Amino acid sequence: MGLAVMMDRSKLKAAFDQGVAAHQAGRAAEALGHYDAVLALEPDHAGALGLKGVALFQTGERQDALVLLRRAVKLAPDTATHWINLGQALISIGDLGDAIECYKSALRIDRNAPEALRNLADCLRMTGHPGEAVIVSRRAVKVAPDMVGGWNNLASSLIEVGEIVEGLQCFRKALQIDARNEGVRSNMLYALNYYPDVDAIKLCRVHRDWDRHQDGRVPERHDNDGDPDRRLRIGYVSGDFRSHSVSYFLEPLLRHHDRERFEIFAYAQVHHGDHVTERFRGLVDGWCDIVSLDSQDAAQRIRDDGIDILVDLAGHTAGNRLGIFARKPAPVQITWLGYPTTTGLSAIDYRITDDIVDPPGATDGWGCETPIRLDGGLWCYGGPRADVAVGPLPARKVGHITFGSFNHMPKINQRLIEVWVRLLKSVPGSRLIVKNRSLRETKVGERLRERFVELGIEPDRLTLIGWTITKEEHFALYNEVDIGLDTWPYNGTTTTCEALWMGVPVITLCSPRHAGRVGASLLSRIGLEDLIAETEDGYIAIAMELAGDLDRLAGRRAVLRQSMLSSDLCDQAGFARRFESVLCDAWRRWCGYAAGR
Repeated sequence: MGLAVMMDRSKLKAAFDQGVAAHQAGRAAEALGHYDAVLALEPDHAGALGLKGVALFQTGERQDALVLLRRAVKLAPDTATHWINLGQALISIGDLGDAIECYKSALRIDRNAPEALRNLADCLRMTGHPGEAVIVSRRAVKVAPDMVGGWNNLASSLIEVGEIVEGLQCFRKALQIDARNEGVRSNMLYALNYYPDVDAIKLCRVHRDWDRHQDGRVPERHDNDGDPDRRLRIGYVSGDFRSHSVSYFLEPLLRHHDRERFEIFAYAQVHHGDHVTERFRGLVDGWCDIVSLDSQDAAQRIRDDGIDILVDLAGHTAGNRLGIFARKPAPVQITWLGYPTTTGLSAIDYRITDDIVDPPGATDGWGCETPIRLDGGLWCYGGPRADVAVGPLPARKVGHITFGSFNHMPKINQRLIEVWVRLLKSVPGSRLIVKNRSLRETKVGERLRERFVELGIEPDRLTLIGWTITKEEHFALYNEVDIGLDTWPYNGTTTTCEALWMGVPVITLCSPRHAGRVGASLLSRIGLEDLIAETEDGYIAIAMELAGDLDRLAGRRAVLRQSMLSSDLCDQAGFARRFESVLCDAWRRWCGYAAGR
């Protein structure tokens, strides 16, 4: 080897090592220069191409990054790391199918690659295969028992298939490894809402503990103009500005906001937008994608925008940005809509609720936020964007009563199943349809069916349905249901509204938690208080009474949609005015406080 070649190799190694060091230190932009120096000497250096691709992704150059990552894979197809990096990049642009194939390629090279296992499990869960994700996650934590992400994925996947107890155990295992991991702790708080054996007071207490993990952040002084009557700047923060259940209730408000009194901003934590995202863009005055911004930078952007009232729409659900709220970028901060209890974050001033889900005097001290009870209920249902007519009562066609619940799988706990079994046994010949995304997996459905069979229900009395492609298909399935069955302690919200829209009366059990009183609030808004039970026996009794009177069922089916449309639940303009009144009252209180400083 000649001296010049040896010198070039030495420069190449030095540049590569400097790039890696800068990259590991979080200086991706600086690392790019070093990788370019490597590629100037060796254009097909797979390692530099791959790492430059990663750095480009981190600096926002996604398309250029993908080109380099694909080149790296082509040049070094037997290097698992390149497949893993390409998979991560594909996830960030929403191409989960190709990402899954990348991780499978990495695992063919190294079957125990922890990152590949963890990310594959994450992709499987996000694409509606939580059962498969459980299997892969178990491999991940066996290979790397100290990998927090592996335990977090295993926990989340177990929750998705309805294994709440083991899922919570796995969250706790992750926190034993990293007690300060806010993402894991937030996921566990959300999962606790599904757990039937935690009472409302304890649930709120563990949420209040959330504040202790916020690094002692001190809110800064706000210099917003304290005029109580001026036009206000309202910011909404959400990961659900997309096709999501939250959109059904948020869009009516944004569509009817008084633009002369309010200037509306959306701070979107949306990785993969869709046609609903574009609709939301057209409903606001200012739009900011915050996916690539950390909490500090996002909070500064909100301060720079002069937001007066910042509204959280997520709580501890997926895509939440509570870290932004912890920095108090707006003088008034409110949580609403997306989460069924306190956020536990003292930097949020108010929680918008109503007098049924949070009865006055009964729950006021449970959360960090001051409750504001909205007249007429805290939801406004915008209706589905699907043109499906209400069909005739199915029982008259098939000769038996069909119950139905289209709620999320984690809401279906063992105690609930036992009550449903009692109901099925009490109504001879009746059937039950259960539909949710997790049931697209055969094994998940088999396990649910076994739980009914073990309690004496014949397999053919249970119909399990997974994902449907179109909204029209989804709503058409309600034309096979006579009576809807709500879940508890976590009631349905969107599913209840959908059933009512399709003429299906829903029976709910009112329990102490906010999440267990949602059904009562929704039904009360349209005059269906007789479908609200206070006990399990009462729940069964209401269902049996309805099942025994087909004329009454058919009559309700014919008028339910119109009853919704003429109620507070669907009064979009009226809801917006009531909501805006709450905002103005909160602002005036802050102005009074600011004036007295």
